[in-house]
Amino acid sequence: MKSLFVILLTGLMSLNVFAQETLHGSLEDLMKQMGDNFKAIGSTIDDPSKNQNNVLRAADLRSICIKSLPEVPHKISEMPAEKQPENLRTYQSLMAQLLLLSVDLEKSLQANDNVGAKAIVVKMAELRKAGHDLFK
Repeated sequence: MKSLFVILLTGLMSLNVFAQETLHGSLEDLMKQMGDNFKAIGSTIDDPSKNQNNVLRAADLRSICIKSLPEVPHKISEMPAEKQPENLRTYQSLMAQLLLLSVDLEKSLQANDNVGAKAIVVKMAELRKAGHDLFK
């Protein structure tokens, strides 16, 4: 089910992405907000008393992922035109996976499942690193 969601979401986003102007500062701001939330969650994930705050941060991550999906990273816009569509699909796939994980993280934190939440944060960190390696 999740893979179908990722495929549909990625397909829908790719329809509009080239019609939009690339907003480098906007995406950079979103990524900074994402990083701030991610670091705050990571530093308190073992403390169940922080779960309510982390639920809000996970919801912020979800919103940031949604806002980031139609954006084009600066590095992609500088690539040769023939490489842009494939790299954009990769970026959108990574963001869609982060979106799904942020929803799972929110649910785990709401259920006070900090062990599960921590495992999700590890997966998110791996995706984040992959995205940064490719597009930062």
